[in-house]
Amino acid sequence: MKYFIYLVIVCATCITIHAQHHTEKGVLMDAGRDKFHANLQLTPSVISQRYCSDSGLYFTLRFKFINSGGESIILDKRSSIVPRFTVSRNAQDAAAGKHKIMVEYLIGIDGQVLTLNPIPDESQFVILRAGESHVEDHPFSIPAGDKKLKAGSYVLQLSVLTWHYPRASNIQWREKWADRGYLWTDSLRSMPMTFTIPKVLPIEKCS
Repeated sequence: MKYFIYLVIVCATCITIHAQHHTEKGVLMDAGRDKFHANLQLTPSVISQRYCSDSGLYFTLRFKFINSGGESIILDKRSSIVPRFTVSRNAQDAAAGKHKIMVEYLIGIDGQVLTLNPIPDESQFVILRAGESHVEDHPFSIPAGDKKLKAGSYVLQLSVLTWHYPRASNIQWREKWADRGYLWTDSLRSMPMTFTIPKVLPIEKCS
């Protein structure tokens, strides 16, 4: 229960849009400041798209992280956990907060992605210099629900977690790695991605 409460606080900290400091079990964290020090963008694109008999919509998405600023950025290359996503009719509706679907998840610790290890695994980080990008392909799904999407075009926006160490101070490690670049740890919201649902769905029996 203690870890559950702690993780709720961590997830809330990761997605906040205002700068703040938080101390939990002696771990000093901050959030909401990265955009003032660096410019990291996430552009997703569709590699594959399937419609399953459970009425779910399953994608393979390509996550492209782009350093659009002048300072080198240190990024956890496993940044694929999606705690929140929205589906809107178009980019204008998405910007106005008019969503067809909005989903928020509480992310748990599974020992592989979010970890209680107080020391980050340096092998999992990549350094993006100005203009460089990092690309990873990841599965993503829009589960079946009451709000089924009809045929037509839609816009998907998602947020990803970029810091997987609730017991490691991002402030401390940012200082330790300062000579390599800026350690990005804020949740990152993607650019709008367009996808289309056809009138006739090729339904598959997905495992």
